[in-house]
Amino acid sequence: MNSNVIRTFGVIMLVLIIIGSGIALLENWNSMLLREFVSDLRSELRAADGIEIIETVSDYGKLNGNGNGINFFGAVLVKADDPDVLDALVSLNKDFDVMDYYKQEKREIDLDYAEHAHLSFENLSPDYYVVWFYESSHPHANLLDIKGH
Repeated sequence: MNSNVIRTFGVIMLVLIIIGSGIALLENWNSMLLREFVSDLRSELRAADGIEIIETVSDYGKLNGNGNGINFFGAVLVKADDPDVLDALVSLNKDFDVMDYYKQEKREIDLDYAEHAHLSFENLSPDYYVVWFYESSHPHANLLDIKGH
């Protein structure tokens, strides 16, 4: 084979790999943001005294209302020795648009902030609380993600 043909083929393959990598990154970008949000919340809960993390669920996309947009929602099921610790954590929230907690009464999460998401926990106990966050938009979110439409 001619060296020019091989060189041209190599350049074309390199360009295709770069474009493919960029597309793959864009497709997973919002998922990576959500994992970061959930990880931050779990870290805060782990650092608090008397809180045991049981389970975590999360989702992103157009989670409520109509139209287009990327919303992020995450919930952590915890066992707390003292609910006042959860009050303190929620009141110090500066990372999310909304963050709150409630006593777990059922497996499914039924909040207006996640009306289009179908999230549920495997565990159920009257001693558990659900600590959740909602982020209505994020400046680094990929708005071209199909889940936002």
